[in-house]
Amino acid sequence: MAKKNSKQYGRLIINKLDVYLAAVCVVIAVAALWISVGISVANAGHVAKYAFLDVWHSMGFVYCAQSVGIEVIFTFMFYGGLVLLCCGSYYLKKKEKGERIPGLVAAFLAMLGFIHFYALYYEYSLGQAACMVHPFWSYSLLVFVLAFFVGMFLLIMATFSNYNIELKGKKAAQEAQPVVEETAAEPAKEIEEEPEEEPAEEEEEVVEEVEEEEEEAEEESEEDGFSGFGKRRRPIPFENKLRKSGPETRERYNVIVAALRGYEFNDRISIKGETFSYKREKLVFITFSGATLKVYFNLDPKEFEGSPLPIKDSSDVKKYEQTPACLKIKSNLASRRAISLGERLAKEYKVPAKN
Repeated sequence: MAKKNSKQYGRLIINKLDVYLAAVCVVIAVAALWISVGISVANAGHVAKYAFLDVWHSMGFVYCAQSVGIEVIFTFMFYGGLVLLCCGSYYLKKKEKGERIPGLVAAFLAMLGFIHFYALYYEYSLGQAACMVHPFWSYSLLVFVLAFFVGMFLLIMATFSNYNIELKGKKAAQEAQPVVEETAAEPAKEIEEEPEEEPAEEEEEVVEEVEEEEEEAEEESEEDGFSGFGKRRRPIPFENKLRKSGPETRERYNVIVAALRGYEFNDRISIKGETFSYKREKLVFITFSGATLKVYFNLDPKEFEGSPLPIKDSSDVKKYEQTPACLKIKSNLASRRAISLGERLAKEYKVPAKN
């Protein structure tokens, strides 16, 4: 019985902003434990309510005369941060930079940390709970308050700037680095013009064709019993190519894969790419050609001649005999078309949908 793959949700590739979000949560937890020790030693937990009342009043626009100053500041910070989180997330999503949203969430949490711990500092040092705990504990909170305040602004700047948020290990980066070899000049194949939504540069198309020819030649040499024993280029694993690709490409890949995993396909990732099959029938194959994401389908390419879908016939390549219909993924429209073709195959081969 085939092993079922568990569903995966959200973004599968984390970045630095995800790490910073986790770091803010850790700092909040440490600060809470720290002040809890001081409050427990002095048995002053019953007066902590004044600090939380300051926060509550600020959110409800009900101000207390004794602490109206900090409550007004808390009101502007809380609702300003909430507006920034909502509007900023919408803006990043429209710009197809959804992977940067965790930076805004981390900044909002840092702002909440600032409000709560500054309220605790104020009440235990200057407010109604003054002198209930040793000054060391209340004034030590200023370290955390300052960290939250500075971190909040740095996170906002990192989210909306050109700050590199990619998170790569040194080893992964080395493996993903392509090996460049000098090759003899070969007559380039004539490239057919396709009605792509985003027309690619001629140089990029030629590079893709050359890489495909090299891959085919490599496979033929393997079947020929290592004929010639020439220098072989070490293939770059599909997962490393995906990790090295741009955020938009990864997002489109995730959208396509999430839709296909909604069916009972047998999903397998290899060095060459990711295969979706059913009952030993290869139906969809996802791979890279250079930096371009491509999806191959078990469909007749001739069916799409004259249609608006820019399907390329790859039946002349041996490894694509089962999946000859090729679609380049260079836009969100292309990813939606790939999902539609995948769903069509699922219906034709009666692949059950997952509950």
